[in-house]
Amino acid sequence: MTTASDDQRLASWRAFLLTYTTVLRELEQEMVGEQDLPLTWYDILAHLDSAQRGALRMQELAKSVLLSRSGLTRLVDRMEQAGLVERHPCEEDRRGTYAVITNRGEETLFRAMPGHINSINEHFLRYLDVFDVQALLRVLTKVLEGERAAKEQQEELVEG
Repeated sequence: MTTASDDQRLASWRAFLLTYTTVLRELEQEMVGEQDLPLTWYDILAHLDSAQRGALRMQELAKSVLLSRSGLTRLVDRMEQAGLVERHPCEEDRRGTYAVITNRGEETLFRAMPGHINSINEHFLRYLDVFDVQALLRVLTKVLEGERAAKEQQEELVEG
């Protein structure tokens, strides 16, 4: 039997998932409609742009955008054909490859950024006051830090 607390916890999880999918759908529709740019492409461009030298190893990029390596490879193939990114071999590890944002990729990102920020404000942030923002940041940070610590502990057990 579940308690009211358990019911509330599950309700918060469902609300999180529903909010995430609802807002993401809106952001995707607006990005494609206004920029003819899939949201995943925008996300990859933003990660690359914020990285040192505008480059990330493919495996790092896959982790940061929550895609499998094979899914990312196909996506980067299409983005490379569009001239938004290039691949460069990794000098320190011949098996590795860097994804690098191109000038055209930077231009595309910066052209799309104001509309994307407006969409985030319109579909998410406008509903939150300063206390909501602080609470949400605290809660999500707590979950992320807890999961990172659990993963590190699990890796230590496997290695040990």
